[in-house]
Amino acid sequence: MKWSRSNLVQRLTAAVLTALLLTPAMLIAGDKPLRLYGTGGTFPEPLYLSWMHSFTAEHPQIQPDYQGLSSARGLNDLAAGRVDYASADFKVSAEDAKTMADGIIQLPMAAAGIVLIYNLPEVGQLELSREAMAGLFSGTISRWNDPILTKANPNARLPDLPITLVARSGASGTSYNLTAHLSAISPDLASRVGTTLTPNWATVIDRPGGLVRGSGNDGVTALVRSIPGAIGYVAYPYADFTNTPMAAIENRNGRMVAPNPISFAAAMNAITDTTTGAADIVTLVDPPGAEAYPIIAVSYLMLRSHYASTAKQEAILDIVEYALGPGQSIAERIGYIPFSPAAVELVREGLSPLKANAAGEQ
Repeated sequence: MKWSRSNLVQRLTAAVLTALLLTPAMLIAGDKPLRLYGTGGTFPEPLYLSWMHSFTAEHPQIQPDYQGLSSARGLNDLAAGRVDYASADFKVSAEDAKTMADGIIQLPMAAAGIVLIYNLPEVGQLELSREAMAGLFSGTISRWNDPILTKANPNARLPDLPITLVARSGASGTSYNLTAHLSAISPDLASRVGTTLTPNWATVIDRPGGLVRGSGNDGVTALVRSIPGAIGYVAYPYADFTNTPMAAIENRNGRMVAPNPISFAAAMNAITDTTTGAADIVTLVDPPGAEAYPIIAVSYLMLRSHYASTAKQEAILDIVEYALGPGQSIAERIGYIPFSPAAVELVREGLSPLKANAAGEQ
């Protein structure tokens, strides 16, 4: 089956949305629903759609919508006033945030592991050491039977097959989060590629057939599944739903850790109690902890610091609170990482300026 963006995103959220879409909530006579629009990265799209439909089932007078286009597109749409909110898989610098009309509030809202998926049917669980990760993305490892890979996988029969890296096309928050981790573990990649939305992999992987590009997390997934010997990077929910093999990766403590809810929760515990003043989403670039999965991406919800419409402002506040409450069980159900209590409190602290504005206008 061909995994297109439309069918993959729809199927990822189908279990949650099917019952909700059958709810005749919009048929309330005489009520004109309040519509809210947002765009942004594909990374959080299944989660945002699930949250919004679930919220609407309980609050039929509010109809939020979200389209996963790209982080850059979402920010451009928000700056141009085309949408009410946006998402980006990175935090905008304070200087750039000030250039947007009325400023923006940035809330870490969606978290998921970035996983390495591969197409090696004869290999079971692939394990990637930090040395192997650096070699794969620097181009120094070009075949699956490379000694560095066989050393990390002594019980696997790795084939004598060329490696094809499937990377994201265009600006990508998933690429940003991966390159942030690679820069943290490899000084060479930090200088040659850096932490960026648009890594120029062609400068480090210049062999014929060594690099192909896919559009969105779903596009990368589809290409990896169709190319023997391919490896690529996607958000965990896309790999989990399609049952695509995912590598175990060496973490900061030197342990090989497979991506799963337990290792993700261990990583989220790196966000400490806010009462100590040490809470910091940045720790997820390479989180400490023996059981922690090493590559965690966080997508930020971008809100205006002030809304001309009081109704929209209050509705957005209600949606965010819903996401931080009942929405966390939805996140876990579809492959995202539920936030720890410290992380939830961190988001609520970030929301306080908008709450203050709402209170002042009442």
